[in-house]
Amino acid sequence: MKKFNSFGYYVVGNMVVVKLNAKITSAMADMLSLRYTNLVTDYNGKFGFKIEGCLTYSEFWSFKQSLKLAIIDYKIEKLTSEKLHILGVVNVVDKFDDCLDELPI
Repeated sequence: MKKFNSFGYYVVGNMVVVKLNAKITSAMADMLSLRYTNLVTDYNGKFGFKIEGCLTYSEFWSFKQSLKLAIIDYKIEKLTSEKLHILGVVNVVDKFDDCLDELPI
């Protein structure tokens, strides 16, 4: 009998059990939870998000692609943020956050 305590992918019958830690954005974690209803995502501190659940084979292959894209998007966002911080660029949203309530619309 297999133990599912360790992380990774395990095949059980017609399903694939998923237990991972992935550094992705919270928006992508929400998207994965909505798209794959059998998965649970929970913030896990410095390890990123914990992703657990089970998927069918057809869901599994599209999940792997979605997860790869989410990880790449996270890395791009992190590197862009570091670059802007080094260059001393102020985040435009933070700078004009006070005046958004005064718009006449």
